[in-house]
Amino acid sequence: MEYAKGKKIRLSREVLVEWAIKPILAVCAIAAILYYLTVYVLPEGVLQDKQLAGLIIAVAWMISLGAYLGYTTLRYFNYYYSLNENELAICHGVLNAESVMIPYVKIQNVNLRRSIFQRFLGTGGLFIDTAGKKLAYAEGALPSIRNYAELTDELVRRKEAAKNRGVKAGV
Repeated sequence: MEYAKGKKIRLSREVLVEWAIKPILAVCAIAAILYYLTVYVLPEGVLQDKQLAGLIIAVAWMISLGAYLGYTTLRYFNYYYSLNENELAICHGVLNAESVMIPYVKIQNVNLRRSIFQRFLGTGGLFIDTAGKKLAYAEGALPSIRNYAELTDELVRRKEAAKNRGVKAGV
């Protein structure tokens, strides 16, 4: 892949599946439990119309699912990165926008994480550690990209090139 200076690059589309699968399964499980409790466990007379209760649960489930899938789509379209001359820029956020600029010379490690879903989909997440990072968190995260090995090599190459040019962090 050609990394043009400043070109905005999106995460892979498979991230939509990754971000949505666990919450969708959780909402389905909760809806199924509520429906079972409402229809089969509650004694007669507690609810006047069990079919109506089941319908209300189904409608609430569909509204919740639609809202979450809408948010996930907005999150995807607002998450991108670019490789600039001296830094990696990562921008993301729907309600709270965040931009992280990581100078290549400050990169210490580029870690790859691949969940079972990511292995199935052929993607991976890159997490960039820097010298000034907090211990528990990566400075920058690219949660799902297809070309993770190529991007890792490109970041290491740019780090070495910046170091050889004498680029200082923060410049």
